[in-house]
Amino acid sequence: MIMKKYSSIYSRAIVLTFVLCISSFAYGEVINGINYSLDKEANTASVIADANNKYSGDIVIPKAVSYGGKEYKVTSISDQAMSKCSGITSVKIPESVVRIGADAFYACTKLTSIDIPNSVTIIGGCAFNQCSALTSVTLPNSLKKIEGYMFTSCKSLKSVVIPNSVTSIGAYAFSECESLTSVTISESVTYIDNYVFYNCNNLKTVINMSVTPQLAFSSTFSVFGELHVPEGCKDVYAESAIWKHFTDITDNPENPTAITAVKVSDDKANNSTYSLTGQRVSSSSKGLVITNGTKVIRR
Repeated sequence: MIMKKYSSIYSRAIVLTFVLCISSFAYGEVINGINYSLDKEANTASVIADANNKYSGDIVIPKAVSYGGKEYKVTSISDQAMSKCSGITSVKIPESVVRIGADAFYACTKLTSIDIPNSVTIIGGCAFNQCSALTSVTLPNSLKKIEGYMFTSCKSLKSVVIPNSVTSIGAYAFSECESLTSVTISESVTYIDNYVFYNCNNLKTVINMSVTPQLAFSSTFSVFGELHVPEGCKDVYAESAIWKHFTDITDNPENPTAITAVKVSDDKANNSTYSLTGQRVSSSSKGLVITNGTKVIRR
């Protein structure tokens, strides 16, 4: 009965998502294939939508653009800037960008990966909603909140590390991510909204860095598998109204990130790399780190 109620609410929410994620296009100056809105007083530029949805392939956004003899610093990717551009396969975002707007990459169905720099402090809701080919994403340490519906229906996304700057995760943020198997939640997170991991039916492992169970809801998770918590925190999680539903709660004596196997690697490729406290670090960092959801000893 409860699940039927959740399903009904969820169906209405999905309809609302489509209403919220409707594209609208603005016109600006096209520079090297990218459309910009230029602020001539602040000398800044914002990537905006191409009215013909022609963005495709590997998109490289520059730190600055020149127009009319002036240089403009690229500081944002506007709402719906590349929404429904199904031909985009990758996006490189420069350190100059501080904001990614709502629906910015909505339904970019061929986008496979995106590395978001630490300069970005705001990412709008629905930003990567229905990016069905997205397998990995690196979230910046500067991000304070994961907005609602941000990664809904990213059906190829396999693992997520919430950085140690985020304090809350909005409703449906990762719902319908059917390939998601592992999530690491940093100690900075205090609030996890309804349906965040709804219908993530393959989510086997949740690594929670917080010594205090976060406020969450019975609808936050659809499945309750393994839960790894800091040393000495097993009992408090086992007594928590929501977290107690996990079938296997383990407090690891070394660190809650001790999941299964530890790899020893000489590879310093540019992967999503985090410290054991959830801070994003250089891909060349040595020692014990988390790379793409896996605990690795870098030599």
